[in-house]
Amino acid sequence: MNQTLMYRPAWEITSESGPNYGETGTIVLFAQNEGLSSELSRLIGQKVILVQQGDHFRRINEFVYELNPVNEKDYWQLFQDLKKSVSGYTHIAHLWSLDHKSKKGSKMTQMDRGLFSIFKISRVISELGVDRQVHIVYMYFNSEPTDAAVGGFQKSLHLEHPQLRGRTVGVDSSHLKLLPSILQTEIDKGWGGQEVRYSGKTRQVKKLVACDLSVWQSVTFKHNGIYLITGGMGGIGFQIALYLAKVYHAKLILSGRSPLHEGIHRNLDKLKKIGAKAIYIQSDISVRTDVEHLIRQARIHFGQIHGILHCAGEIRDSLILRKKLSDIREVIAPKVSGTIYLDEETKDEPLDWFVLFSSISGEFGNRGQCDYAYANSFMDNFSYKRENMRKEGRRHGKTLSINWPMWKNGGIQVDEPTRHLMKETLGLDSISSEQGVKILENGLAMNENHLTILHGDAEKINAVFFNDN
Repeated sequence: MNQTLMYRPAWEITSESGPNYGETGTIVLFAQNEGLSSELSRLIGQKVILVQQGDHFRRINEFVYELNPVNEKDYWQLFQDLKKSVSGYTHIAHLWSLDHKSKKGSKMTQMDRGLFSIFKISRVISELGVDRQVHIVYMYFNSEPTDAAVGGFQKSLHLEHPQLRGRTVGVDSSHLKLLPSILQTEIDKGWGGQEVRYSGKTRQVKKLVACDLSVWQSVTFKHNGIYLITGGMGGIGFQIALYLAKVYHAKLILSGRSPLHEGIHRNLDKLKKIGAKAIYIQSDISVRTDVEHLIRQARIHFGQIHGILHCAGEIRDSLILRKKLSDIREVIAPKVSGTIYLDEETKDEPLDWFVLFSSISGEFGNRGQCDYAYANSFMDNFSYKRENMRKEGRRHGKTLSINWPMWKNGGIQVDEPTRHLMKETLGLDSISSEQGVKILENGLAMNENHLTILHGDAEKINAVFFNDN
């Protein structure tokens, strides 16, 4: 019998030791600090190759290289050279996101030294091939969602290329003197946890823990409440709209990239017949001016907004060897830029809640979806950042990100053979729309900002997904 399982993330204090995944060899360190390179080499007793940001590829000496972060050819030159000159590197430590210069410009520009750099490294290594385990340690400042989300990318990468093992490590910006010892711990003393963070010297590993479903309670949406649903004409978005229309006679602002057409008119009529007032606004939420227009039109029509349901998304599945950077940008834009713009444009709005529709791919990864997993992981990590701003009085309304499984009547669909395979091998099944809206209401009533939902064979799910938890 299928069961619905709900989990929340928890950070557990761990010891420095963990399972041994082989000897430590040469380390490739992406950083700007030569002193850190020398100190790391002294602590671990291994050769460290320093890779700094520059205008073009340059081999300065045996231990120091420069490359242009935006030029993939530079990465090819680097790793081809390393393949000839280094007997076998076992670790890549990526610290470019800790450089203050990397935080200048837009989020997409910053990603040139973060996500996109990791993508280029991973693809080059995969194409060149490696005959050993290579551990990729990505370090970032705690509370930076665009960097923390690299964890989702790396989990997907590992499913495609098991010899590449990724880990994200968050550190405090006020404790940079601890970097050498933290790096030593993460590189030389085991490999426990895919997502790690430090509070000062204290090491914590992210785990998923089951929620007590017996304490569930329903939250009442406002009758005649005013709700904005991005991707509102898509499968899940429209299922939510139907529910809010039928039960709460809501006033709905539905957005999507498509211009008004006959199908949209029919859906609007459906909503109005069951009690809603509904409008559709064409909007690309990855474009700031479109989001400004969307929010302005919502206020013109209804005066205010009580809640936001960000359901929009994009997929372009392909393995990393065939994935283009332009595809990655397209996939992450609605969930990354869209989330940021929606939040900024409603920062003074007296919202009841701000809900992000994420996917279980952000928590577990998925083959062919390293970009989609990243985008969903961003939403999950952003929920904490926005909730902290709410507590500081800089935002209104509870923030909630939900990692959804597949819905039977909406969202990303797979064919029946794939659905059967997922059930047999992973234990996963789809949830109905009725189950989905109940989970949404209960999630809003809980004191959590990030929830993961799995549905199917509980025994098999626990064996597959929580073997290491």
